[in-house]
Amino acid sequence: MPTKEAIRRVLQKVGATPGNRRILWTSLREEPVIYVNGRPYVLRLFPEPLKNLEATGIARERVELMEAQMKLDIIAEIKKFDGRVLLHEEHVEGSNFTIVVIFIYIKK
Repeated sequence: MPTKEAIRRVLQKVGATPGNRRILWTSLREEPVIYVNGRPYVLRLFPEPLKNLEATGIARERVELMEAQMKLDIIAEIKKFDGRVLLHEEHVEGSNFTIVVIFIYIKK
């Protein structure tokens, strides 16, 4: 999943600027994604943090509802923990992926 800045660079490269050129960007992911400080994060099941959620054929509206709930959950966590949210990132080490726990501070 590209970062917001990466999406902006792609659009700029193809000349898609406001009023100049219209581009339709389609994501075929069937799992909710939310951006925190410009970086994408997706839901994972606790026992399988490296596995994508499998929801083949899920309706767009359902994914969007899940994203809205993710946003509400993150906002609640930020309020509860004084501006911090706990996230996990995947890091590549050779041919292996590992999970790294990170706290992100969200400026109020």
